[in-house]
Amino acid sequence: MHWPFAFEDVNLHYPSARLSDGSPNPQVSMKCEYKATWDAMCSLRSLGICDNVGVSNFTVEQMEDLKSTSDVKPYANQIEYHPYCSNDKLRKYCADEGVKIMAYSPLGSSSSTLPAVSGCGLHENLLVKEAAEDHGKTTAQVLLNWSRTSDGSDGNVVPIVKSSNEGRIVENLGSLGWELNSEKVKSISGLNEDFRFFKSYGGMNGGWHDGVLE
Repeated sequence: MHWPFAFEDVNLHYPSARLSDGSPNPQVSMKCEYKATWDAMCSLRSLGICDNVGVSNFTVEQMEDLKSTSDVKPYANQIEYHPYCSNDKLRKYCADEGVKIMAYSPLGSSSSTLPAVSGCGLHENLLVKEAAEDHGKTTAQVLLNWSRTSDGSDGNVVPIVKSSNEGRIVENLGSLGWELNSEKVKSISGLNEDFRFFKSYGGMNGGWHDGVLE
């Protein structure tokens, strides 16, 4: 389930659901119906049509709300996750509940909007560049490795990247088979600003939808 919101059938065609700056289109009307959608997804699992079902962009509050009415636990919660947005509260909750984190945008974004404190993209950040130089890796390899090891479990957070470029695919695979030293993990984790490159449909004033059930 990509978003914990349902849209009224108003002939939405991408990219009309968002404005040019990425914020939700104010003409889009939403209401919370994810429980019914989740029940339908779980029925597919019961029928053997799929092995697992999961959610995306769910907050702790929404995960708890889903848990209160369903015996089926999401296999994974796909969320924005990178050093500028480490989602600590949600990450710890999912780890305690045995829910995998699928980290989207683990390399950041080419967006012109940047975090206030760091003021640069992740690949340009000095701490990330220093870690890459110290380990003889690229900044992308450092960021992907950090995603897998930042929670200390090396496994509950799974970064997802896509590329049709063979060289980039090989580079991404080069994030495996080694570990950032603990000092570098700690320093990169310190870059967190709760900064998101992507905006929520349900957030108030362009923010995220933490604490919001509908």
